[in-house]
Amino acid sequence: MEKLCKMTVEIGGHKKDREKDIIKVCMVEWNFREDDFFHHPAADGKKEILEASALGTLYADYDEKDIIERLERAVWRINGGMCHVEVRATRLNKPGYSVFVNEEELQIA
Repeated sequence: MEKLCKMTVEIGGHKKDREKDIIKVCMVEWNFREDDFFHHPAADGKKEILEASALGTLYADYDEKDIIERLERAVWRINGGMCHVEVRATRLNKPGYSVFVNEEELQIA
């Protein structure tokens, strides 16, 4: 069964010299286009957040959590280490709607 989803990714604290590659890997993992990405100030007003949203289709072999995890790991791999990555998946073709966010806490040794 196909699931229409809107994915939103927010990335912060990443290496600025790798930003173009981060955008490219996000485009590989989901239906983002380069012009979907924009910057806005973080809540603390000190840093910038890179954000994008795009519609796409999930098929039977993937669910929202799979795509969220793939996006997170791909960004960290390109960044060369961890940074803030928040991915929200909103399923659109379901009565009402469902939002999925990875809420696992990461333990960094």
